[in-house]
Amino acid sequence: MAPTAPAWPRREGVPVKTTLSFQRPSARKAQDEKPAVVVPPPALRLVRTPEEERKGNNAAGSTRFHVRLPIAHKRFVEARAEASGSTLTTLFRGLLEDWLAGTVTVTVPSVAPTEDRERLSLDLPTPLYRQVKAKVSADGHRLTDVTVGLIERLMASARRR
Repeated sequence: MAPTAPAWPRREGVPVKTTLSFQRPSARKAQDEKPAVVVPPPALRLVRTPEEERKGNNAAGSTRFHVRLPIAHKRFVEARAEASGSTLTTLFRGLLEDWLAGTVTVTVPSVAPTEDRERLSLDLPTPLYRQVKAKVSADGHRLTDVTVGLIERLMASARRR
């Protein structure tokens, strides 16, 4: 059986042109299509978590609070906590307990908000947090100002050594 010639005549040396055309769906066809079915999300179930398993806010009776510290202060405190082998929360807890007991006095600077600050999140036992918050409010200060004052005192004592 001899090979058959192609259905169209092919000329040597002439490139074959290919044209692609895309058709837009007609307006009538778009109207005829049914709208997509929207499926609602599944109903949310609230599951109570036992107190001892809670994380974050109110984790086992603790309260999370945030202070915005100058970058130099935050780096100093992080380095100090790492050098002592404790956590930031433990370090601040000790500082705040000493401040509440009156063994440490702090001159609270009025810290103006600036752009070069970083947020620091800490968890304190709720009773301690409430005592600190009450004393700070009674003195007419902000928690951030007191925290910065405590850190500056710590920085000054580190410089003296």
